[in-house]
Amino acid sequence: MKKEELTQEKLKELLHYDPDTGVFTWKERPLSMFKCERDFNRWNSAYAGKEAGDIKYEKNRNRPSWKRIRFLNCEFSALTLAYFYMAGIWPIERLDCIDGDYTNLKFKNIRECTWTDSRYKTVTPKGKNKLIGVQLRKSGKYEANITVKRKTIYLGSFNTPEEAHAAYVEAKRQISPEFNML
Repeated sequence: MKKEELTQEKLKELLHYDPDTGVFTWKERPLSMFKCERDFNRWNSAYAGKEAGDIKYEKNRNRPSWKRIRFLNCEFSALTLAYFYMAGIWPIERLDCIDGDYTNLKFKNIRECTWTDSRYKTVTPKGKNKLIGVQLRKSGKYEANITVKRKTIYLGSFNTPEEAHAAYVEAKRQISPEFNML
């Protein structure tokens, strides 16, 4: 089965999603879905009422990346399924978790956005200084930059990393008001 063939009705027949906890659980399946009663009993005793899906981990790191659920001979992102379960439509754009944790599938944490919107909320610093948007130059000055639509914008040169970071934060707030929530 392809994603486009899965209906919200079929999804709700197979899985229960709790929007407050973000947890999917398997529903008991009817005998008509199985070749024999033994398979029916085996599946329902093993899975019905239990949490569905497993977490994928980032390569070369032991950090959770996203959650997936396999059924109907397909693998689905649990984030996408949660959105589809609640909205009844497949997302047009990209889905994003507001808090940056793609295993936190509470519905209030899920939003549809563009790739650029998703990148604006990134708060993971790169480099040694641990302040996002800041780089130490050979001159001993701290440079602030921000990336918008895959283009880097120079924000200035500063005496301290805190000044450079403040310029970055101000630019980010102007570009993405949602950054104020983080």
